[in-house]
Amino acid sequence: MHIKSIPHILFKLFVLFLILLLLQCERYEPSPDKPTQETINQEMARNLFFKHYTSNTDAFMDYVVKLVKTKDDSLNLILPLVQNYGIPLWQYSKSIKSTRNVYSLTIPVKAFDQDSLTSLLIFTSTPRDTKIRVFEKRAKYPYSDKLKDIFLHYESTIFKGFKFATRKTVPVHEGNSTKCVMAITTCFEVYTSLDLGATWSYSYTSCGGTTYVWIDESDPPSTPIGGGYPEGGGGDGTFGGDGGGSGNSEPTVEGIDQRGYDRLTTAKNTLETVYCPSKKILESEWNNYLTIQINSNLAVDNPAAFNSNTNTIQFRNSFLINDSRLLHETFHAFQDTYWGGGNPTPPTQMAEFETFLFVDLYRHFNNQGSMWASGLSDTLESQYLNWLESIEQNGVTNITTAEYSTWFNRFISVMTNYSNLPIGSHTSPSAINSVFELCHYNN
Repeated sequence: MHIKSIPHILFKLFVLFLILLLLQCERYEPSPDKPTQETINQEMARNLFFKHYTSNTDAFMDYVVKLVKTKDDSLNLILPLVQNYGIPLWQYSKSIKSTRNVYSLTIPVKAFDQDSLTSLLIFTSTPRDTKIRVFEKRAKYPYSDKLKDIFLHYESTIFKGFKFATRKTVPVHEGNSTKCVMAITTCFEVYTSLDLGATWSYSYTSCGGTTYVWIDESDPPSTPIGGGYPEGGGGDGTFGGDGGGSGNSEPTVEGIDQRGYDRLTTAKNTLETVYCPSKKILESEWNNYLTIQINSNLAVDNPAAFNSNTNTIQFRNSFLINDSRLLHETFHAFQDTYWGGGNPTPPTQMAEFETFLFVDLYRHFNNQGSMWASGLSDTLESQYLNWLESIEQNGVTNITTAEYSTWFNRFISVMTNYSNLPIGSHTSPSAINSVFELCHYNN
C-alpha cells in the first residue's frame, strides 16, 4: 500500500485552510455593492427612495414625487428618510381625495434589511401647500393602538408568509360590510386571539376616515415641503388672517357683522382653552376649509346648522353665535372627517344624539345645563346628568350599548324635530371616543 508523505498531506491541508479562510472572509466582509443603511450616500438614497415608484399610476403620487425630487437639494429630504426609516414601498401606497380638495398619500416604509415596516410617510396637500409627516411604528402616540393595527394590516398584506400571533386584520369587501366601504375601500376588520391564533374574536372595523383624524393632529409634527395640489390657493375673507399666505386655511366668514365676529372670536377662544376635547375638535376642523356665514332663512327653531356638502356652518343671526352652538356644528364637521374621511356623511338621528351628548359633556364640565334634557322629567334629567358625570369620570369606553340606546330613545322622544331623519348605523359614541383618547379621558 502506497502511503503519501506527511509534508504532502500537510501542504494539502494548508491549501484547504486557506480556501476556507477566503470563503469566511467573502461571507463576512461587507460588499461594496451593498452598503449599509448608515453608509449610503445621497445618490444611493435617491435610487432606493424611488426604487418601487412607477410613474403614471396616480396623478397625486406623480406630483409628490416631482415635488420631493425638486426640493431634495434644498431641504435634504431623501437621505435622512432612507437612513432613519428605510425604503418606501410606493406600489402599496394609498391616495385619497376628500370633497374639501385635500389630498392624502400614505406610503408604507420597509426596513432596510428585513421584511417589516418601520413607518408610514403621509403627504397631505391642499391648494395652498403640501406637507410630509412620518408616523413611526414604535413611537408613542395617543392613537398608538389603532396605528399598530394599520401597520399590522399593511405587513400582512405586503409580506409573504406573514403569520398573525395574538391580533390580526382582515380586509373588508364591499359586499359584506358597512356603507363606508362603498366610498373608502381601505377598511379592514381587526380580530384578537387569546390562544396564539387557534381561535379569533372580532374586535372592530377600521376605515380610512380615521387617517384624517391622525393627519390633522400635531403629533407627529408635519414639515412643509412646497406648493399645494392642485396648484393654486389664495383667497380673501379668512377668519383671523389677511386672506392669503401658505398653510393658512382658516374659515371664510360671510355676512357676519362686527358684533357677530366678536362673538365668534370669543366662542372660539373659549372652546380652545377650557376643555381638552373641544380644543381637539377645533384643531381638527378649524383649518379645514370651513365657511361660517349668516343664513337668515334658517327656521325659527333652528338657530344654527351645518351643511355637510359645502362644509359650511350657518347661524340664523349674529346674536345666536355662542360656544355651545359653534361646538355643535363643528362636531358635525368632525363626524364627516372621522366617519367619511373628509367626505359628506348624511344627517342621522344617531349623529345628532352623539353631537348633543358631546356638547352636553362640554357644558357639564363648565357647570352648565343640558341642551335638551330639560324636556325630560326631573327624575330622568337628574339621571342623565349623573350619566354625564360618570362619563366625565370614566370616559366613554365603559358605556354599554344598552344604556346608550336608552338615552338615544329618550333624546328622540324630546327632540322630535329629528324624528324624520334615518336612524343611522353609528350605535356607539365612536367619534367622541376618538377625541377622548387624544385627551386621555378614557380610564
